[in-house]
Amino acid sequence: MELLMVVMALSVQLVRIALQRRAPQGVHKSKPACADCTFAHLQVDAKGKTAIFCTFGGGVRPVREEVVFCTDFVNRYAPVRKTSIGFRAMDEAA
Repeated sequence: MELLMVVMALSVQLVRIALQRRAPQGVHKSKPACADCTFAHLQVDAKGKTAIFCTFGGGVRPVREEVVFCTDFVNRYAPVRKTSIGFRAMDEAA
């Protein structure tokens, strides 16, 4: 009978350990959409608190809430598109 109690206690401990390892340790917050935007200005203090400001349209506005989607989003890590600006080269036929 004592052996059965020891085996039961050991199995309960093993199940408890397995469940603790499987459970997530904390809530992982996704970063806001502003973190990758060209128009965003981010400040992070020593305690990890983040202040986000949007510079779209020439002004600087504080962003007080977590942004998931923005119509003015421009990816700051996208490759720059090369365009020609200025006079057009003269054609041979003209």
